[in-house]
Amino acid sequence: MEVFNVYLKEGKQFSVTCERFELKVNEFIFFDSDSQPSNRAFLSFSDVAAIVPEHQSFCETYKPFQVYLRKRNKPIQVYALSFDIGQDQRIRFYHSPGLLEFQDIYVASAEVVAIFPSEGLT
Repeated sequence: MEVFNVYLKEGKQFSVTCERFELKVNEFIFFDSDSQPSNRAFLSFSDVAAIVPEHQSFCETYKPFQVYLRKRNKPIQVYALSFDIGQDQRIRFYHSPGLLEFQDIYVASAEVVAIFPSEGLT
């Protein structure tokens, strides 16, 4: 099971524990320890700015990105090789040059003010 930090649009934050989650047409599906979709969890899609694993995968090729969300004073940090702004209203973070996407990160593009590498634009 994994712990995910959930950042709400109104600036609050809390954690959920589940095997994983998926985004299906403006709905979050949470999976239990048997890797089955759970009918015991609900998270309002319209209220979520971001979902990020508490303990992110780290590789020496990943860069820490500072993601500044509306109504939050501190940025959240996402480790990835790169990112892009998708047409589906979310930021996609990638972990390989072949653009393999992290499936365990969700960031709503409408809630992002800025994204910059932690070490700056070098």
